[in-house]
Amino acid sequence: MNGDRWRTVFSFGGDGTRRAAVMSAPSTRLPSISPPTNFYTSQTEQIHRATFPQPPAFDLGYVNPLWTPQLEQAESLPEPSESTTALPAGELPPVVEAPEPKVNADAQARKLLSAATEAIVGSDVSNDEGLQSRAADLLSELADLSARLGQFLADVRNTKVDALTIDHENAASRCREQREVLDRSVRAATQQVGIVRSLAQKTGEARALFTAIEARTPDVADWPTRADLAQWQREYDEAEKRFEAAQADESQARAELRRLQQKAFAEDAKLNGLADVELVLRKRLRGESYFDDETGLEHSPEL
Repeated sequence: MNGDRWRTVFSFGGDGTRRAAVMSAPSTRLPSISPPTNFYTSQTEQIHRATFPQPPAFDLGYVNPLWTPQLEQAESLPEPSESTTALPAGELPPVVEAPEPKVNADAQARKLLSAATEAIVGSDVSNDEGLQSRAADLLSELADLSARLGQFLADVRNTKVDALTIDHENAASRCREQREVLDRSVRAATQQVGIVRSLAQKTGEARALFTAIEARTPDVADWPTRADLAQWQREYDEAEKRFEAAQADESQARAELRRLQQKAFAEDAKLNGLADVELVLRKRLRGESYFDDETGLEHSPEL
């Protein structure tokens, strides 16, 4: 399924700018429908591992909008235990049965009509005018029935195509809308990266000033005056307050960045699910087989 989807994989450069790599769409498509030209498709962990470098330590390093410390920690699964994996004695594990092969009802009906026609034509009624007349009537009725059957089957197919076309157009529309939502989320996260970097720089400057003033602590061996001590204390207190305020602002900005990151990942996962639905509808319209994600089984073409 994945090989037939329009893909746009997004990433972010070291300067916070967004880059997109668009993979080409498949060459075959229905002339009667126009599927979207691309879709975001990503597995969040794979995109993170493949395109986002881990930022260096502390506040002045690069921070990308879709990075959180939680993603750097692999979520280890608990070891299977007998209580969760063992089945009761004599009980077999559930088996997902493959669907029965689909019978082509259209072809079967036409085959029956053809067989009936051949049987009538092949019958020996040359010596009985009554049977000849009845055979002619039956052949006429079969010809009319064949025409009406063909029209009926064509109407059934057209009705199904029309319904699938509407469903596909709605699915593609939802994908486009969700892609816009994802774009807004990514832009917000990217902007927040700039805010975090700016505040991190201010924190670094406030820390440097505070450290410098702290290093100038008056030495009692130099017999500082009361005025000297008071002046130094005022500068120390002011630098400490600025440093603490800068740290608080940066911490708040980083918390907002994590929230925006998580929102962008959630929107991306939602778009991925919508794109899967669109892909199935597109395959059904093309008359191609498709996979059921819930059962993992392949479905035969419908049209």
